[in-house]
Amino acid sequence: AAKLYRDDDAGRTPLNVVHQSEGLRLLLDLTFHFAVRCRPQQIANAVWSMAVLLCQRADLLQRLCDFAVQRMSSFTAQNASNTIWALATLGFQHEQLLILLPRHVSANVRDYSPQDLANSCWAFARLQQPCDELFRIIIAESLIQLRNFQPQNMSNLIWACATVMYKDDAAMQAMASAAALRVDEFGTQELSNLTWGLATLGLLFEDWLEQSGAEMAKRSRECCPQDLSNTLWAYGTLKHKRNEHLRAINWEVMRQIEWFSPQGLSNVIWGLSAIEYRDVKALTCISEEVMRRPLEQLTPPDISTLLYSFAVLAWMHDGAL
Repeated sequence: AAKLYRDDDAGRTPLNVVHQSEGLRLLLDLTFHFAVRCRPQQIANAVWSMAVLLCQRADLLQRLCDFAVQRMSSFTAQNASNTIWALATLGFQHEQLLILLPRHVSANVRDYSPQDLANSCWAFARLQQPCDELFRIIIAESLIQLRNFQPQNMSNLIWACATVMYKDDAAMQAMASAAALRVDEFGTQELSNLTWGLATLGLLFEDWLEQSGAEMAKRSRECCPQDLSNTLWAYGTLKHKRNEHLRAINWEVMRQIEWFSPQGLSNVIWGLSAIEYRDVKALTCISEEVMRRPLEQLTPPDISTLLYSFAVLAWMHDGAL
């Protein structure tokens, strides 16, 4: 059911409709009943499926996790990584399982594929689990397998390191350099997430910024607002300024301006101000969008950032101010 929803339906059916399906309810009830007989693969598949469908049924998750603890010694690397990915996606904490899973990774790390490694890092970062030693082990194995990493694996791994502020400059540079050679294989979200991750860690790697910036500019029409705002925030953080890249990105910001979140707007203007890039058309567009929205949509940090950035750029717009 989860694979049909993800691959064939492509998420077109609203999840609340999926959750109300009598067939899904019956499948979940049967899974609960037969969980005691499930093998590791079946436990991992069940939890993964619930995550794909964003099915928050705590009693079933608890039961599956309890049996996963009992059978952890028989879990494969893929079973373990799919399980922790699913728990992180659902935001479900199971204390015993979250103690055993890092031990499984440490003991079997050579059996983990690039996707298993990246998903495990992403999941522990999402769950905000203490994980420095685990990340050290995963990063070391990732460098060995780096040539087999896909763009999403690299992006997720660096995003995870940034989220928990795990710093390994040499490893990050090796990944960024490998990624720079393959930017045309990256999606725009992967480009922006990797750039955001490096900026969050305070790592300025020119080869990545040059190659990814050119790719983002070329494919700016494929970007969503979050891709654009994360990229401009990263450029501001790293003081990276390439006018030809910024022009294309700013045009796309203006085209999609109504879809930006308040934080997205403040990240864009802060990024531009940090590199002192004064684009009058973009500034006017942002100012008019601020005026159009009810003031209560803006948080105090958003308002503060907007005012600060306008001041840095010496930008006066009476209506917005």
